[in-house]
Amino acid sequence: PDGRSYFPYASEGIRDIYGVSPESVREDAGGVFAVLHPDDAARVKEAISLSAAQLTPWRDEYRVRLADGRMRWVFGKASAERESDGSVLWHGFIMDVTERREQLETNVVGIVRTTQAVLPGMRARRSGRIINVSSAGGKLPTPMLSGYCGTKAAVDALSEALRIETKPLGISV
Repeated sequence: PDGRSYFPYASEGIRDIYGVSPESVREDAGGVFAVLHPDDAARVKEAISLSAAQLTPWRDEYRVRLADGRMRWVFGKASAERESDGSVLWHGFIMDVTERREQLETNVVGIVRTTQAVLPGMRARRSGRIINVSSAGGKLPTPMLSGYCGTKAAVDALSEALRIETKPLGISV
């Protein structure tokens, strides 16, 4: 109720996620908030405040900028619970999703951006060819590679939809 934020329990994994020790956040979570990416910090804090006010689950994905300059994507999910003193305690987890985000950026978003850049010229000429490279992972999901397989499935679906949309314009995909 006094507006302080802290982690009464944090595992050693907090070092990998935020670059802080479990001991350093037991009384003050300032070290965690200090490494939130400037473009995400206000949104993350607002989502936490909303979860506290409404006692709704908190779920967010955001960037962390570590002291050594590395940027990590993290995903967090927690349930809010009102304590007898009026404070709010969350039970949940935070995990590093950087690899999944990088796969999505490379395998899907990169294709979308490139297609958006070249498509206007192809439309104007009423001809062109777009070649998107996927893999068997898009058709045959593999355990422990769900992020990769999911992005390759997205490439396959995107390519098929694009093929249908652009065929009348003389553009092959």
